[in-house]
Amino acid sequence: MQVVLLASVVHVSAAVFWAGSTFAALRRDISPSLLKALFVPQLGASWWAIVSGGFLYWHMYAGATPSMNILLLHTGAASGILAAFCNAIVVGLSLRRAGGSPQEVPAAARAGQRITAVLLGVAVLAMSAFRFA
Repeated sequence: MQVVLLASVVHVSAAVFWAGSTFAALRRDISPSLLKALFVPQLGASWWAIVSGGFLYWHMYAGATPSMNILLLHTGAASGILAAFCNAIVVGLSLRRAGGSPQEVPAAARAGQRITAVLLGVAVLAMSAFRFA
């Protein structure tokens, strides 16, 4: 049971950092260098959130009878995984194409952060509804 507690702490901590830094990156006055500096830690946090969430699902709900609760959990997980791909692909590629230009954040990176934020919001809502339904 201690492993589940540790995995839960890792999952929630990584997800809170990931979502918080994503929502902070939506500010118009964010420094382009800060956005670029946050990119790799966001990828790491998304990886830890997804891996620990997968472990928690496998350990606690594998083989569970399909129900509305499990559907909510699957919706949240799918939304989180899509958010990770969006962050890695859209934001990552647009920051790479911008190169070392610290003057402005590419429009595609801002759009990718917005899409990631919406998907993370859906994930949070679905997993909260799962937990308290």
